[in-house]
Amino acid sequence: MEHVGIDLGSSQSSICIVRGGEIVKQKTLSTHDLGAFLARQQPSVVVMESCAESRRVALMARESGHEVRVVPTSLVRTLGVSTRNIKTDRRDAMNLAVTSYRLGEHLPAIHIRSEQSAEALDLLRGRTNLVQMRTQSINYVRSQLRKELLGRPRCGAETIGAVVGDLLDLTKPKYLAIKTHLAQIELLNGQIAELDAQVRQLAKREDAQRLQRIPGVGPGLDPPESA
Repeated sequence: MEHVGIDLGSSQSSICIVRGGEIVKQKTLSTHDLGAFLARQQPSVVVMESCAESRRVALMARESGHEVRVVPTSLVRTLGVSTRNIKTDRRDAMNLAVTSYRLGEHLPAIHIRSEQSAEALDLLRGRTNLVQMRTQSINYVRSQLRKELLGRPRCGAETIGAVVGDLLDLTKPKYLAIKTHLAQIELLNGQIAELDAQVRQLAKREDAQRLQRIPGVGPGLDPPESA
């Protein structure tokens, strides 16, 4: 069986095919065209490093009848991939293919998420990103209040706009940055609320309900940020 090492890139990917321990082909093609390439390739062992593109390419490889191994990022250096901080796509694809041939089923690989699991994870990560953005804006407003010797009034992300509006005349030009950040917080509140609704819907799924029987397991929605 052939072993196909793929060094994935955002636009271009390098491929190395090893058969019987010998390199039989090396090529570079558009990452977008990998699906068509894998569909033409005879059933093989396809190996790649975990990255943003790997899950989609791994699923396409499976659909084309290949055995797929996605190597965790924490282990690729031991395989000679990107050693000495030098990125050589052609060499990295070769190292992946050769290592797959030598180690076979003993090559460490990570679980490939299903579409449903990946969508849920993307939703949670997207929400976390928005919460972090909101926290940065809240912290900025908080620091400006301290500069005005107004301390840290008790309020949450939903009420900080009204509280600060009572403390400062936001029509003054010098408070434009604070006013802009408050508008950003209000916008993020609405966006986070939309994602929260989707998370709660996910939490109603049968598999999620089973997990929530474990103490401490739940939707994981954070309380509003306080200023």
